[in-house]
Amino acid sequence: MHKNAEPEETSETIRIVAFGPISEYIDRAFLPESLPNASKKVARIGLGAEHAVFLFVGMEVAVCGRNQKGQLGLPIKDIDRENTYYGLALVEYEVFKENRLNIVDVAAGANHTMFLVEPHSLDPNFEGEQRQVYVTGDKNMLGSFKSKDRGGPILVELDRLAQNPELKIKFIYAANEKCIVMDTGNGMTIWGRNFEGFIEREPVLFCEFKHSIRRIAVGIRHGLAIDENERLYVWGDGTYGEVGEEIDKHPTSADTPIKVAYFDNKDIKVHSISAGGRHSIIVDTNGKMYSFGDNSTGQLGTIELRQYHPHVIDTEFEAMAVFSGLTHNIVKTKDGRLFRWGGDGKFKNTNKHGASFMKYIDELKGKKTSNIQTA
Repeated sequence: MHKNAEPEETSETIRIVAFGPISEYIDRAFLPESLPNASKKVARIGLGAEHAVFLFVGMEVAVCGRNQKGQLGLPIKDIDRENTYYGLALVEYEVFKENRLNIVDVAAGANHTMFLVEPHSLDPNFEGEQRQVYVTGDKNMLGSFKSKDRGGPILVELDRLAQNPELKIKFIYAANEKCIVMDTGNGMTIWGRNFEGFIEREPVLFCEFKHSIRRIAVGIRHGLAIDENERLYVWGDGTYGEVGEEIDKHPTSADTPIKVAYFDNKDIKVHSISAGGRHSIIVDTNGKMYSFGDNSTGQLGTIELRQYHPHVIDTEFEAMAVFSGLTHNIVKTKDGRLFRWGGDGKFKNTNKHGASFMKYIDELKGKKTSNIQTA
């Protein structure tokens, strides 16, 4: 086990504040002292069930949490307790160093981490070669039947890009037991557990969108996307209403992405999306929030157990962005406040009618926040 000493705190100190299981390893952790001053800003966070990977603006990486499946990209130790890392520890991956690759993005699912890398170049006119994806952790997420969880990032072969060299990787996404790559041809490639609940050990093309996709959010068996025109798409299992559509008062599912009639018919443009395990939260361009899906822990802000079509969440603020865990949500308002609702334990806030209400996160009162991530 490893634990960093805490430096003296000042008004300029940047800290990582965590709630839930990951807080055991990271709550109120300071940035590593050896991190260069120019890099003391988090560019991206990959958050799994019990591990976290931080990418800084200088492309340095720090990790913490559990590594029993190699999800931190470190060698798996024979003694299980030695696979746990407390605080934030800077790491350097040999495979990237040897191949002169820069990490430009990270994403994490339950027990795996994805790395988006590109060749290092000092030439300012360098246009960039093909980006690549590496994965570490759970063997089902490594993109090959031959791969085993051994600790350390493994290159994933993407046949669609190999067969279409004009296509490039646009962004990566990870959630639960899924790995997703969006390319410049509007194609979504997925491996791990698919939207029908089965394991796909090798990457497969799930769909091609008609328009460029700006953002996606994925739950256990459903997904959401926003295109370049701020239109919302949904797909997957709608048993709990997480797809936001119903026929004759019965929930419907969608094998491929469809537009939600409620938003399409009213010409509502979407700014932010999030997907919980079985629920969906939407923020439109005017700051209004909507919810649909499972409400068993009050995550929708309604008294209904399930919501099969979008429900407007009544708030006294304008929302800017929303983030969902398995059964809880966090919203950041346009004036910078943070509220939480739904979930179990600390996140369960229920009134006498059974409907969830939002609670201000006063632990962060007066603090400037950025890079919010849920798992």
